[in-house]
Amino acid sequence: MSAILGAAIMGISTAGVGVASAATIDNGSNGQTDANVNLEVDENNAQYKLTNAPEFDFGTHTIGAAAMNLQAATVVDNLRVENPGLQSGWVVTARAKNFDDLSGNALNGAYLTLKGESQAEDSNNISTAPISDTVQLNSADTPIFHANPGGGLVAWTSVFSPNDTSAVLHIPDGNSEGTYTAAITWEIQDAPSAS
Repeated sequence: MSAILGAAIMGISTAGVGVASAATIDNGSNGQTDANVNLEVDENNAQYKLTNAPEFDFGTHTIGAAAMNLQAATVVDNLRVENPGLQSGWVVTARAKNFDDLSGNALNGAYLTLKGESQAEDSNNISTAPISDTVQLNSADTPIFHANPGGGLVAWTSVFSPNDTSAVLHIPDGNSEGTYTAAITWEIQDAPSAS
């Protein structure tokens, strides 16, 4: 009875895995066998995913007689990518519209510079870290976070923090009062950026 049960369990545990033939034991004292495993990507989840993107608030400031370089006062969320085990590499791009107010008045010459910090969601993640690029956003799709082939596996984040240089808004002198907003579009693709 126990021999039959043991065979049944062994048949289940090795399903889908190439099982080595029985070892040849030299002189009855030693031999060599193989241990095998087959890892597959879930076919229903076989794509890179951009699950979060940051929103920046640079606060309220008094217009002066000089250009301003403003650090973000508040950052909501970070740039987060999930990779279910794909090897091709990925790239997140960003583009921004011009800053303007509800009346369509532009914040002339303003631009946003971003530089995140790559962090693995699991501190034990051994894959090669993706790269957080330094980017001055404009209307063109620009790589901002990328993993080269074989890297950036599972879950990674590009972290942006308030009150530091990870998000800086440059505003030239000569602009008028108003509440200005720029829409940022984020996109992920399964093509790596050049490192």
